[in-house]
Amino acid sequence: RTGERKELTAEIRTQNYILRIPQDMEMAVMAGAKFYCTACNYHLFDKDKLWNHMGTSQHMEFVKCFSRSKSISALPTPDAVQLAAIEDGLVRCYSGVALTSTSSHEQVLAAVTDATSPLPEGCSFRLHSSSGDGCGLNYLPVYIAIHCTETMKGATVLKMLQPALEESGQFQNVTCDFLTRDCSVTGLHLETDLTFEINLNDNTKWEISELINTYCQLDQRAHQLATIFCHWAKLCHFVGVVDGNLLLHCYPLMVIHYLQGCTPPVLPVLHELGQEAPDKPADEEYPRDLEWIKSCWTCENTMSLSDLWLGMLRVYCVPNFLQETVITVRSKKPPTREERKFVLRRMAIENPFVTSRNIGGKMASQHTFSAFVGSLFKTLEYFATPPADLQKFSDKEKELEASVTGTRKKKKTAIVDGVEVVKTKRMSRIEGQVEKQASQGLPRKPLETVALAEASWLMWARDYSTCQDAEYNAVRIAQAGVDDITDGLTKLSAVDGSADGDCSETSVRTDDEAASTHPSGDADGSAASSEDGVTVNGRPSLLAPAPTSTLPVYSMAKHLLQDSTVVIPLFCSACRTEGHLKHSCPYLKKMKLPHVQPLFREQMEVLDMTIKSLTQTHASKEADFNERRQILQQILAIVRQHYPDADLTLFGSSDNGFGFLGSDMDVCMTTKRKDLDPGQVVRRLRNMFRQQRGFSQVIAVTNSKVPIVKFHYNTHPRRFYEVDISLENTLAIHNTCLLRTYVAIDPRVKYLGCFVKYFAKTCDIGDAARGSLSSYAYILMMLHYLQQTSPPIIPNLQQLCRTSETNKIEDWDCWYFDDLEKLATVWPQHKTNKQSLAELWLGFFQYYLQRFDFVCNTVQIHSLEPVTKSKRGWAGKFLCIQDPFRLNYNLGSTVGKRKEESILECFANGYHHFGSPVLHNVVRNQLLPYYFNPHKLKSAKPQPRHQDVCQKCGKMGHNKVDCPSKGED
Repeated sequence: RTGERKELTAEIRTQNYILRIPQDMEMAVMAGAKFYCTACNYHLFDKDKLWNHMGTSQHMEFVKCFSRSKSISALPTPDAVQLAAIEDGLVRCYSGVALTSTSSHEQVLAAVTDATSPLPEGCSFRLHSSSGDGCGLNYLPVYIAIHCTETMKGATVLKMLQPALEESGQFQNVTCDFLTRDCSVTGLHLETDLTFEINLNDNTKWEISELINTYCQLDQRAHQLATIFCHWAKLCHFVGVVDGNLLLHCYPLMVIHYLQGCTPPVLPVLHELGQEAPDKPADEEYPRDLEWIKSCWTCENTMSLSDLWLGMLRVYCVPNFLQETVITVRSKKPPTREERKFVLRRMAIENPFVTSRNIGGKMASQHTFSAFVGSLFKTLEYFATPPADLQKFSDKEKELEASVTGTRKKKKTAIVDGVEVVKTKRMSRIEGQVEKQASQGLPRKPLETVALAEASWLMWARDYSTCQDAEYNAVRIAQAGVDDITDGLTKLSAVDGSADGDCSETSVRTDDEAASTHPSGDADGSAASSEDGVTVNGRPSLLAPAPTSTLPVYSMAKHLLQDSTVVIPLFCSACRTEGHLKHSCPYLKKMKLPHVQPLFREQMEVLDMTIKSLTQTHASKEADFNERRQILQQILAIVRQHYPDADLTLFGSSDNGFGFLGSDMDVCMTTKRKDLDPGQVVRRLRNMFRQQRGFSQVIAVTNSKVPIVKFHYNTHPRRFYEVDISLENTLAIHNTCLLRTYVAIDPRVKYLGCFVKYFAKTCDIGDAARGSLSSYAYILMMLHYLQQTSPPIIPNLQQLCRTSETNKIEDWDCWYFDDLEKLATVWPQHKTNKQSLAELWLGFFQYYLQRFDFVCNTVQIHSLEPVTKSKRGWAGKFLCIQDPFRLNYNLGSTVGKRKEESILECFANGYHHFGSPVLHNVVRNQLLPYYFNPHKLKSAKPQPRHQDVCQKCGKMGHNKVDCPSKGED
């Protein structure tokens, strides 16, 4: 490497697209710049930085794109014969994979509706995605959505689907998956022999399907291109959020975007069509009447299907086009990435109905994006290759694939009638059974019979995404009823022609491989696809007749279209990270509980005493509470100078019984006026407080969800209270009253609540503004645990003696049982639990490390029955803690996978540290520092930094420019 840096030759600079800047132009270009990278648009100041830049993965990726673009531009312009051959190949592919009729899909929809009737009021089933957008592929499952007015009803229907479908007898292999973000129920309809997938309602996906269907009906070429492009994506495995790829309907949108930008355009922009026309349909975001659209729009583009296909590939293969452009179908002029805030995404495909959402930002990694772009380049290079060089191109790709896969472990083979056949585990197992029968005197079956039996078994496999061409050959032999494998391969080779390549070996799938595949795919693309591009009745048409045309053959074969030089890592759909699959995801495995010896009674008493002493020394006293009340009255007097009907109420730790000395004062301001602008009120309060004595660091935060004014109220030259005033935050007041009621039921509630707050603060996992949980969330976790003990220490006040009485606050029911004098009468388990504080504290860690299911369930205190994430619409979220009153609010929404692992690791460290005997040299007044030793409790892993954290103050919710610590709004 050192020798290379000594001499920077012109050849090296040319290969890396590096230009040397002349000395007389250094100041004009950039002061001191010696070199310029045209691939990355980057200036470099010396040779060392140049060598470092050329070694970066980003530069090498750009150089690869530029090199490919240069090689493609050097290809000759396709002549009429080549265009006709491409057209013939595209039409054959379209006729083989297009879903020509949806009658069978509607039949499955009717069967599902009948099996689950009667449905809750307001719920229904409807087709969506490829089953409803007109670009469906005949080997994809039937996609059904549960359309409901409320999310909870949809989750209830989805949960009851599996037993209802199994009992009907019309379905088979019905399975549920509630671990991914898109919960689904999949299975097989026996009458039509079609797989199906049922998802929760997503109006946006359904509306996109309707929009794509409208565009496809305007021009036949749009329908053909969209179908072929979807098949290309399925063939190359670039579809499916589960696999870290794009949604299936992203590809028709990419086709529509290109056809709208052609010269002249093939399709109109429906969102802009006839905006000023007096007869435009009313109350529609875009016109849906095809007759009206055709009366306003006439296509003048007469390009052939092959011209459009090559043109689309050339556009999307332009270097940096996908990284810099927003693909949209709403306007002729696409918005910039800065306008849509899609700057950090690899691909930007605008949602036609929610413009702030990027449906193309699902690429899991740079490896996947590189493979996607590489496959686009390879597809364009293949179709742009002259017919005379097709065989040379195919041979080159075979050599490249052989060099890439040459290091893989060679499979066991067997010679059958002179043909080498790959032996699978199932074949070996059957062969062993045959040998055993022969040893017992029974007739021995030949190996070719075993292979044919295995091939016939393969016919019933529902997932074709992992089948190789050789496996299809085995299926063809079994379907044709050929006894001799050699003759079968010869006949298949004659049918396939030169486009299918060498058919010298065959393979079949093992039982393990079949079990590892899913019975069906999803609307995002987990369904399987045929690799030869021809299907009939939802299965690969393996005995399709050979083309009778004399034109050169262009086929949609995977090895000719997919870039095999980029290795895509494994992707887990549960935790959305690379390196493993869902079945081996560490997120789905419970953390191991550290082994500790049971503590003796004296040691438990020491821990029990420590828990009590923390509350006695750190919790708020009556004097502190009275001082806060006095401060509140002084602030109220100032506020009422401008708002006479205003009232101030303490909430949060200042009044819920879990407060510490010196904790913040959270204040809610309420007025009788309903026309006040919260942002304007907050700014006015800021100006008022800045003019008063005793107030310092007064700032107004108006860009947050709840505008607040923050300031320090000085009670002494060296002592102050941090005060946050929010407007009309009445739900927080009721939350405070509920927690104060729980504290009054049992004194252990306050002791343990304060202890868990101090524990979270010591471990640095108790600040929601930095991507962790708030102290309020840890209080709810403790209350939930105390409701689940046996016997429970506290009841569920929101279900205890529940009547028809309600207390509606901001459209949420805030009723709870608060008559504690009658608690012992209505709740017989009152004060029956005699566990000590030490036992409960260690049990808290045991519960959340071993018993509680963070994958499926939600931490909540409003119901004694478990509440699943799918019921709340939080499937795929990592840590879910539900607010007691505002049921759609998740207090753990800011917690990512790595942060949740850090929290659980702190719990494991706490269980080990608190469950171990205290050292003999620790005196009594040093118990708190001993137990709350950060080095013993903190996670050993580096704390993750949230992507939305401000670089100035370290808090979430704003960026550095809008940081309120500057003293400005």
